[in-house]
Amino acid sequence: MREWMKQQFFKTCPKSGRVVGLKRADQLPALLLPLVGLIALLWYVVRVVPKPSRAAYPCQQVARPLAGSFLVWMFGITGATLAFRHAGARLRQARYLSAGLAVLVGIAGVSWAVLSAGGPAQAAPRAETVAYTPHPANQPIGVAKGLMPGRVVWTHDPQVTTWDGSTTSVNNRWYDKVDQGRANELVSTALNGYADTTSTGAAWDAIFRNFNDGAPYQPGEKFFIKVNLTTSNSDGCADANYNWTIGSSCGGVSWTSIGNSPQLINALLDQLVNVVGVNPADISIGDPTGLWVNELYNKIRPNFPDVVFLDARGTAGSGRTAAARSNVRLYWSAPAGETSGKKLDYV
Repeated sequence: MREWMKQQFFKTCPKSGRVVGLKRADQLPALLLPLVGLIALLWYVVRVVPKPSRAAYPCQQVARPLAGSFLVWMFGITGATLAFRHAGARLRQARYLSAGLAVLVGIAGVSWAVLSAGGPAQAAPRAETVAYTPHPANQPIGVAKGLMPGRVVWTHDPQVTTWDGSTTSVNNRWYDKVDQGRANELVSTALNGYADTTSTGAAWDAIFRNFNDGAPYQPGEKFFIKVNLTTSNSDGCADANYNWTIGSSCGGVSWTSIGNSPQLINALLDQLVNVVGVNPADISIGDPTGLWVNELYNKIRPNFPDVVFLDARGTAGSGRTAAARSNVRLYWSAPAGETSGKKLDYV
């Protein structure tokens, strides 16, 4: 039964036999189309009636034409059944003209039902995207850079944190509950996966040789690591002593708002300083528009006291350095109403 259902409803890989997708409506056996339509109708009613906004969901845009086809099919079959019954009654009464007309109506109903079940289902395009011309597939914009152009490596370890997702008591917030050893492993795995190496030393060497036209890392090279301090990205996100300000003055940030993990930053700095051999004073890290709040800064600075921590404030004596603006302007694309009265932006 399971194998039969797989063959009837799903697309399978001809080599492995694994399910790779659903068949289109017009590829399903004709006898299954009413069943699929009924399921689509029930799904649409259950999901959309309680919350009409769900009608815009892609899954509902697919279900809607299937459900509509089922209703059309049902009306056609019902009409044909009634017409043939009427024809039978008129034949018994020797009313042949009326019976003939009823037969024609019945045939039309059956034809309507059959034709309505034959069209493929597809999501209707939204009005605002009809005029959009998609960028051609496999024709990326620009020129890919790096040792492995276009490669993105993801690493995952569900045991890297023991935070429950909601606890906000002191010493039990998300940035307290990340395991440093496992974070180190995640970074090592990502480096080796990116460079196709078995050691992070070899990975860094390959990365630097690519960047330096074949030369290995040279002492004195400068590094800037741009992180996104999005949970402390305005002056109202910290008091005068850099304590994190949680609430409306910081854009509604709460203690459960996730930002950069200090443990991952520690892992990256550890690689550069202790594996590559970079002088910590040659490394700058931060976000020119954000703040190194104590809750994050105090978990990194003691391990790397000579690294330059850049942020938007850089209060003297705080250990932070204010990011300086260059004379190179940044140009943004935005309606005039959004740019009027605003300050110019610079790198």
